[in-house]
Amino acid sequence: MPLRLLLAFVFWIPAFAADAASKLDLKVDPPLDKIRPNHDEARLTLRREGEKALDKQVYWTLTVDLPPPGKIFSTDFPWIEGKRLLEIDFLAQGGEVAWSAVFPIRGRYELAVKSAVEGESPVETQFPLVIGEDPMRLFYLGLFLTGLFFVGAFIGWAIPGSSALLGLALFFLAGAARWDIGPAKVGEITAMDLLPDPGAARIDFSILRTEDQKRLFHIENITVRGRVRWGYHFFDGSPHRLTAAVRSQGPASPSVLEKEVHVEAREPPRSAVFTTYAFFLLPLAAGWPVGRWVRGRQKKL
Repeated sequence: MPLRLLLAFVFWIPAFAADAASKLDLKVDPPLDKIRPNHDEARLTLRREGEKALDKQVYWTLTVDLPPPGKIFSTDFPWIEGKRLLEIDFLAQGGEVAWSAVFPIRGRYELAVKSAVEGESPVETQFPLVIGEDPMRLFYLGLFLTGLFFVGAFIGWAIPGSSALLGLALFFLAGAARWDIGPAKVGEITAMDLLPDPGAARIDFSILRTEDQKRLFHIENITVRGRVRWGYHFFDGSPHRLTAAVRSQGPASPSVLEKEVHVEAREPPRSAVFTTYAFFLLPLAAGWPVGRWVRGRQKKL
């Protein structure tokens, strides 16, 4: 075998082994096409494949970016589109970590992961997560638009004339540790500073929307050291409850921290409001000439 081929083969084997050791695999349960936005809680599991020593502690950094704004229509929470939903870093034992989360809106999310083991080069990967619209919402929207069409037809039949269209437009346009959490406002990521006891501490952490008791985020049995700053984007302007169970090293029993967070709501952008009004006005306007046509046919008969 030529010397160049032999050297290439010798150096290619370790490089291939390093790539195999650094591969990250993501599992989402239930599957992405079954998840409904702002409704279903998804469990995401990250696994480092090919690790020889899975008993080591792995340092993880996770960020989740929300889908960008739509070209025409916005979602239920237009202020959060294109923003960051989550940023969190921690230590976990072994090459696997799992957490649960609710995806607030439809669209393409970007999950960025950085994983590092002591003595090895860090691994960085991005996973696109595409969440579709709830089929039932589309079904009810279709029913609603159909109803608006028939309302417009009835108005065109009962009140023929240009004044009916003006009335429609006016109708639609009327309408033991210490926990520091920064001001929470829709449209801005909220900083959450957790200061556990000195040394490493294991934590279970969750975010609950209290008005419907919906758990929006949950992760457990992770390790933090010293001051920890996480970020979460509260997308719903309503009260939330944050809970952290902190188990420090030693025989002491775990301490539970709870904090109520009142998220400041914001009125939707005017562009989104006018686009929505125009969209709902279309079936009314389309039904009005149909109603006038029906009335004209009745007079001829």
